[in-house]
Amino acid sequence: MKKKSIGLIGIIFGGFLLSLELYLTKIAQLIDKTSGSYYTSVWKYAGMFPCSIALIITIVLIFYSIYIYFTYKDD
Repeated sequence: MKKKSIGLIGIIFGGFLLSLELYLTKIAQLIDKTSGSYYTSVWKYAGMFPCSIALIITIVLIFYSIYIYFTYKDD
């Protein structure tokens, strides 16, 4: 498999993971609403420890895939 193809697959996979994580923060808010106390902003859930680490890893994956895609050439 070519490096450029791996970069493109990484960009697509990273974008998919990022959108999935953002939708899951909304689901976490809905689950918290049943207990009574919840944050009004979904972004506060994204800033909590486990979610923030997952978001950082996903963003690093996307940027590294962009780097691979634009620096390597197909032969």
